[in-house]
Amino acid sequence: MLQLVPHRLVQVLLQHHHHAHAVLRDGHRPDAAHRRDREVQLEDALLDQLVEPCGQHLEPLQVRGGLVYRDRVQVGAEQHFCLCQDPGLLSGRRRAERPRCDAFSGVVQDAHQRRCALDRRTRSLRQGKRHHHRDRLLPHAPSWLRASLPRRSRSRSSPPSPTITRMPESRDRFEAAALRVHTAATLEHFGMPATDAAIAAEVLVDADLKGIESHGIAHLTWHGGYVPGLRDGRVNPTPAVRILRETPATLALDGDGGMGVVVAVDAMDRCISRAEATGIGMVTIRNGRHFGAAGYYAERAAARGLIGMASCNTPVLAVPAGGAERAFGTNPLAFAAPIEGREPFSLDMATTAVAGGKLEIAGRQGKRLPAGWAVDAEGRSSDDPSALGQGGALLPLGSSLETSSYKGYGLGLVSDILSGVLSGAGFGMIMPRPHMGQWFAAWRIDAFRDPAEFQAEMAQLADRIHAIAPAPGVDRVRIPGDKEAEARADREANGIPLDSAVVDQLRALAAETGVAFPDPVGSPA
Repeated sequence: MLQLVPHRLVQVLLQHHHHAHAVLRDGHRPDAAHRRDREVQLEDALLDQLVEPCGQHLEPLQVRGGLVYRDRVQVGAEQHFCLCQDPGLLSGRRRAERPRCDAFSGVVQDAHQRRCALDRRTRSLRQGKRHHHRDRLLPHAPSWLRASLPRRSRSRSSPPSPTITRMPESRDRFEAAALRVHTAATLEHFGMPATDAAIAAEVLVDADLKGIESHGIAHLTWHGGYVPGLRDGRVNPTPAVRILRETPATLALDGDGGMGVVVAVDAMDRCISRAEATGIGMVTIRNGRHFGAAGYYAERAAARGLIGMASCNTPVLAVPAGGAERAFGTNPLAFAAPIEGREPFSLDMATTAVAGGKLEIAGRQGKRLPAGWAVDAEGRSSDDPSALGQGGALLPLGSSLETSSYKGYGLGLVSDILSGVLSGAGFGMIMPRPHMGQWFAAWRIDAFRDPAEFQAEMAQLADRIHAIAPAPGVDRVRIPGDKEAEARADREANGIPLDSAVVDQLRALAAETGVAFPDPVGSPA
C-alpha cells in the first residue's frame, strides 16, 4: 500500500534540498558533520509530524488525465486528502512521467509543496537511497512507514515510468433525448403543462450533458423544487407570474411559486428582449424556486450575441468567513460571453467551496469529502457527506481566512443582495423556505464596441490561455466553459452516465407514475 507523506514533512524535505543546492552553488561542499546535522533535523521533523493514516486503502478515481488513487493522511489533528497517479511507483526517468501527490487543502500553497513527489530528496527518502536507509533513518517510526520504504537496492536503474490507464466507465449511460422525454412526461403527470414540462426537462438534462451532475436529472425524484414540491404544493405547476415593477430596461417579477427552471427561462428571455431593445436588460424574481444550473441562463444571452449574467440566493448553508453559524447559501454566480466560432466563455460557480449537490454526489457514491469543503455542527473540518443534515455547514469559497475565504463570502453576499434584497425575496437568513430570489442581466456588446471585434478578441484571449504550458499532471489549460463543452461532446455522442442510485430512484418513480424509464445505451432492444 502507498502511504503518503504529510505535507509539513514535505516542506522540511524541500528546505533541506534547496539548502544543499544553495551551498553547492556558492562553491562550498558541506562537510560530513554539517550533512549529519541536516539529517538529524530532517529525522526530527519526520518523527514529529508523522501519524497513522486515517485511510487504510487507496481508492481509484477517474479524472481527465487517467486513473489516480486517493488516500487520506493525518497531520496532527488535521486530515488531508491526497492523490497519486501510481501507488506502486514513486519516481520516474523524466519529469513529465513522475507521479504527483496533491492535497486538496488550503495549507498547501507553495508550488514546490504541490509537487512534493517530484522532489529528488523526497524520492530519495522513499527509495532508501544513499544515507536514507529505512531502518537507520526511522528506527522509532510507525511500522507502516518503515515498511513503505524499500530496502537499499544495488541496482542504479530507475523503475519504469508510471503508465496511466483510464478507468472504464462503470455507470450505465442514457440518451439525452430519451431522458428529456421521460422527464417531461413525468412532470406532466404531476400537473405541469406540456410546454413548461419540456422546458424544465431541457434545463435539467442540459446540466447532465455539461457534466454538472449536482444540478441534473438526479434532482427530479427527491429535491423539493421538483416532483416532491409538486406533490406537496411547494411548487405551483401552473403559476401566474406577475410584473411588480417595470421600466423599458428592467422588470421585477413575482414567480408565484412556479417551477424555478421554467420561470427563470421566461425571466431571462424577457431580460434578453429588453437588452436587445434598449442596450441593457435586468430582471429580478421573488417567490421563486430552485432554478438549476445558473450558467444555463447566462448562456442563453451569449447565444444571442449578448453578455449575460445570472444569480440566485438560496437558503443558508454556509458559514461566513471567520464565523461559526450559517449565514448565506451556495448563491451561484454565472457569466457568459460569446466567442467567435466556438462555444461561449461560461463561468458558473457557487460562492461556497462547492455546491451543496457535490456532497449529495459524494454521499451516493460512498466517498468522503476533501478538506476545505464542509464543517460539522461544532465548526470542525468534516469529511462526512451528510454533514449538512447533521447541523454542519459548507465553507465559503477559499475555505479559511488564511486562504482568503472572505472573497467567496463577499461574493455570496453580493448574490444575496442582487437576488434577495433587490428582488424583495429577502436575504438568505430571513428568506422563508422554499422561496428563493433570482437576478438576471444581459447587455449588448455594440453599446461599447463592434461585436465582431469583441468576439475576435475573445477568441484571441481563449487561444492565448490555451497556449499556456500546463502544470505537471494537467493535460491543458482551459477557460471557463471548456470542461462543460468537452463533457457535452462526449455525452451527446455516448450518452449521459447516471449513478446506479439515481437510476434506481428514477425507475421507482417511473413504476409509480407509469411513465416508462428508458433503457441504457447499448442494451438489447
